[in-house]
Amino acid sequence: MKFLSKKKIILTSLIGLGLFGIALDYFDFVSYTIGDPISNLSLSLLVTTLVLLPFRDQIFRAWVKFAFWAFPLSILIVMIQPDGGGGYFPSLVTKEIVSWWIGILFFLTSLLIIAYKYFTLRKNTA
Repeated sequence: MKFLSKKKIILTSLIGLGLFGIALDYFDFVSYTIGDPISNLSLSLLVTTLVLLPFRDQIFRAWVKFAFWAFPLSILIVMIQPDGGGGYFPSLVTKEIVSWWIGILFFLTSLLIIAYKYFTLRKNTA
């Protein structure tokens, strides 16, 4: 996982956010059920990485270990959700709603990992 750096993650999340957000909102190139969840998850990844910028590399590496499996799992969970249906029985759980909740959960879990690693490193150096 040494190939992942803060810059690469920021660029990847900006590309995901910009490409799918702009393609979805302005050009209608991407289906709403695909573009919106990917842009929502990219937003949570971008915000988390920006929070990590001032911290030490050890804290970043601890978070990368979590994000390496959690982010693809989040995408998989969002993609298996129904499209929303329609007709007489529309689905209450759509890909957009699930992507928002998973993005928030990803961000909050990331903050807990960052705080835990920060305080354990701080305690070890003191």
